[in-house]
Amino acid sequence: MSKLFRVSNLLTIVFAVLTLILAVGLIACYSNRGWLTIGTAANLSQIFGSIAVGLSLLFIATQLKLQTNLARASNSQSFVNASSSFVLAIGGDAELMKLYDTGGEGYESLGTEKQVQFRYLVGWWLTFYENVVYQHGCDLLDDGVHDAWMKDMKGFIRRRRVDKVWPELIGNYSDEFISQFAPLIKDFSKELLALSSSSADTDAGARAQ
Repeated sequence: MSKLFRVSNLLTIVFAVLTLILAVGLIACYSNRGWLTIGTAANLSQIFGSIAVGLSLLFIATQLKLQTNLARASNSQSFVNASSSFVLAIGGDAELMKLYDTGGEGYESLGTEKQVQFRYLVGWWLTFYENVVYQHGCDLLDDGVHDAWMKDMKGFIRRRRVDKVWPELIGNYSDEFISQFAPLIKDFSKELLALSSSSADTDAGARAQ
């Protein structure tokens, strides 16, 4: 905010100087000793008015830029706070932590209630990532912060086996988010298929020997 105050003070000084120049010229003019005529003073008033408008627009632009930067910083911190709150909440419940940690790999063997709980846990994070995408799209999140969370999102898909629950959750999210997230699910599924095929070929070769 100190930068905003400096800009504000500078513009105030400029306005004061322009007003003083015009006032001195007009006083001298009416005293018949000045270098200004009434017509010249009117022209100068228009010029000074235009300068004042330009400086006002500059001040507004500076203020908006600073406010945007503050909003970005606030959003970045809010994402950190939200993720930390989730980790603390899950970490305080051993059973829930185990479900979150291993529920993806063993999803098919979970009971109906546990599957629902696991989908809620995954859904919380998907909503979180969707908000990251939205804030970045509104230019309210720095590129570096956005890219870091997107990298984390790719790892999240693998760590939690989101591919197993994504078909049931996809209807909860915006088209913009789906357009970014669905291809990652597809790529991960291809990787799993390739690994499965490679493993099958290795087993077949071992049996042949």
